[in-house]
Amino acid sequence: MDSRNIKKIVVIGLFVAVLCLSVAYAAISASLKISGTADISASSWDVHFVKNEEVTIPKGKAVCDIGNVEKLSITDLSATLKVPGDSCTFTVPVENTGSLPASLTKVISSDLKLNLTGSGDNKEEDENLLKQYVKYEVNYGGTEINDSTDFSSIYTLEQNEKETVTLRISFSIDAPDIPKEAVEITDLGTEFVFENKAENNGQVVEDRYSIKYKGFSGAGYKTRIESGETFTQKIGNVNIRSVKMGDKILSEEEYTYQDGVITIPNVNGDIIISSIEAAPEYSDASDIHPNRPVLNGDMIPVVYNEDLKVWQKQDLDKSYDYSKQVWANAITVTESSRPTYKSAKAGKVIKDADINTMWVWIPRYSYTIKSEDGGKNYYGKASYGNKNPTRLLPGEIDVKFVGTSTTDSGTAQYTTETGTSWRTNEAFNFDSTPRAGIWVAKFEPSGSLEQDIQACTNESCNVSSVTILPGKIPLKNQSISSFFYMARSMQVSYSNVYGFSSNGDLHMAKNDEWGAAAYLAQSKYGKYGNTDYTGENKEIYINVNSSATGSSGRSTNALGGTVFSYYNDLTSLGEGRGQAGPGASTTGTIYGIYDMSGCLAEYVMAFLEYDEQNASNPKGKFATTQASGFIGLDYGGNDVGTLELPDKKYYNVYKSISPTTDSMANSATACNGTICYGHALSEIYDISLGGTAGWYNDYSFFVTRVYPFLTRGSYNSSSTSAGIYGTRWDTGGAFSYDSTRLVLTP
Repeated sequence: MDSRNIKKIVVIGLFVAVLCLSVAYAAISASLKISGTADISASSWDVHFVKNEEVTIPKGKAVCDIGNVEKLSITDLSATLKVPGDSCTFTVPVENTGSLPASLTKVISSDLKLNLTGSGDNKEEDENLLKQYVKYEVNYGGTEINDSTDFSSIYTLEQNEKETVTLRISFSIDAPDIPKEAVEITDLGTEFVFENKAENNGQVVEDRYSIKYKGFSGAGYKTRIESGETFTQKIGNVNIRSVKMGDKILSEEEYTYQDGVITIPNVNGDIIISSIEAAPEYSDASDIHPNRPVLNGDMIPVVYNEDLKVWQKQDLDKSYDYSKQVWANAITVTESSRPTYKSAKAGKVIKDADINTMWVWIPRYSYTIKSEDGGKNYYGKASYGNKNPTRLLPGEIDVKFVGTSTTDSGTAQYTTETGTSWRTNEAFNFDSTPRAGIWVAKFEPSGSLEQDIQACTNESCNVSSVTILPGKIPLKNQSISSFFYMARSMQVSYSNVYGFSSNGDLHMAKNDEWGAAAYLAQSKYGKYGNTDYTGENKEIYINVNSSATGSSGRSTNALGGTVFSYYNDLTSLGEGRGQAGPGASTTGTIYGIYDMSGCLAEYVMAFLEYDEQNASNPKGKFATTQASGFIGLDYGGNDVGTLELPDKKYYNVYKSISPTTDSMANSATACNGTICYGHALSEIYDISLGGTAGWYNDYSFFVTRVYPFLTRGSYNSSSTSAGIYGTRWDTGGAFSYDSTRLVLTP
């Protein structure tokens, strides 16, 4: 028999072995056990599974069947897993259509352990294999159910609310072999026990206020109010879930809530305010808790479900954990889908097609940078395996979260054992007002504008198709002024498209705002502190694909056009390289900001002041079609441009050493003769190299009279110069390699 025939026999043998693996549920019964007091009528107590809304998600070669879904049970659910890596995921909504709130108090199952029954001569060997590599998981509303589940922290299911039950069985990809014969898995019955409680679960609070009626005492209500008057009540620092007046749920536009006080005009019915105690804002420097994200308009906090590969709505206070590189994420959705998601409970899956922008919260913080060589070079603190920080492999930037009452003004440098000389980044004092944090766009903007070069000249530009999403071609070929007015138009004239309110300020990113994100990435809360990445892999991976926002080249110096991963490719690269897609984010997780290294260079609203007498923004010597659009003087001193500069709160201005030279401005003195603290400029440049090389060897070319505008991150083909600390000068004109970044200040 020749070698070719031997190969054929081996292939056939493997194929037969694959078909022999049959992992199945034997009549799983996931029943709802309803318990309560004897005097509760059936019409008031109705918690049940929802038929015809169940979802089955097979992975690999798995064959999955959800079986029969009835009001109080799921039966005949089955799964056949054929090879390692296969899984079956089943989701079924649970709905409360009764008038009484229902609290999930326990989940009864076989301790999530598998009852395995093998067959044939290899029965024991097959059973032991699957005990180690087959996993059964139960999830309710985003909460994994296990022995340590705190059911008191799971929100009560109110009338007409839904929650999602997820069951998943999987055969680990790490399994070294497959069973020789079929193995049956049984005894996976699971009961979800709901109870009606006389009191709330300790988190959700209902405040009731009765309108005065003749002969009505308002029993059970905290106070009584006059019909037709304005209702004002202090309720403290809470997260409002809903406000109901009579039978109507009020929208956020129908009441105001500020500084702990709720105001409702023209009251015509009883008021019921459902709220959750909000996380406090911390100002103690010893505390690691960040300021609670401040949502704008109809923004929705979300978390990522790794199994289903979808974003799900989450309660704000459960949506982040900065100590684990889980930065708060929020989205906006299309106008038509907005009511559905706003009224939905935590756990609601957000369809990709309904999302139009995505944002990441950077909480207010102070920072300082350590020198490990006695003050010669400030390359950050030695930590996370980096014992000798250098320019090529910098260390940790110390960060502490602070409240709005704290604005530190130190030098942001220290040589002692612990951090001193803290400084609060100016990005958190937008328009000279302390802010709890800023929302930074998760990706470069995408979509389209009506024309290239100068599509937007005011705040009424048509931006209805602009998005901030992964996997899209980034917006480009626009001048810096066009990008600026594009951002403003999204809030001022097209707020209905995105759901933004007039509170806060949506604008093109300034350079200090870029620096705020960059420094947090280099802290213990960012990718630098993510232990899945070691050595040079702590630098943010470059996006080598200029046609797909959020992509990753899987390394720090990949070349444009090489193999790339999408942002949600969670494949482990091993050897301290972390995950394929999230390696290109500021956290090394899917919760960070992408495209800050590569994709396209990003204009920031930062530029050189022409001279002391004329502070107008220069435009560069290039033709008008490639120019900034802003009024100023070109390199030859000629008046150019048609658009006035916006308010000073929207940009950073840098000064040159000498306005008569064409050399780069000195970034060490560019901010009124001193360091531009927090701008990711001279603080992360190597002074010995003349300020032209940044941390991680990111090339850093600062502004000149000829090229007076600043871009960050560089583009996909600049493998050596691209990076979160890279800077590049530009004319402010429209180019195919320049995009921008948006910021939303609360």
